[in-house]
Amino acid sequence: MSELRYLREVWLKRAEVAKECAGELEGLRAKLDGVVTRNYFGDGCLEGIELFERLQLLVKSGSQDLGVARDSALDLGAASAAASDSIESADANAIR
Repeated sequence: MSELRYLREVWLKRAEVAKECAGELEGLRAKLDGVVTRNYFGDGCLEGIELFERLQLLVKSGSQDLGVARDSALDLGAASAAASDSIESADANAIR
C-alpha cells in the first residue's frame, strides 16, 4: 500500500471520528438543555428564584459551549475529508 493511500485512510478515519464526536456532543447538549427547566427552589423564596435564574444561565452557557464544540468537530470532519480527497488526487496525479 502506498504511503499516500495509507494517509488517505487515516484522514478518512479522522473524519469519521469527528462526525461521531459531533453527534455525541449534540446529544449531550440536548440533554443539558433539559436540566433545570423548572424552579424547584421556591417561587416565593428570593434566594430560590436567584439560584434558579443563575442555574439557567449556567446551563445555557454550557449548552452553547457544547454547540460550539459540536460545530468544531463537524468542521474538523469536513477538513479531514477534504484532506483525504486532496491526498487521493495527488496520488492519482503521481501515477499518470
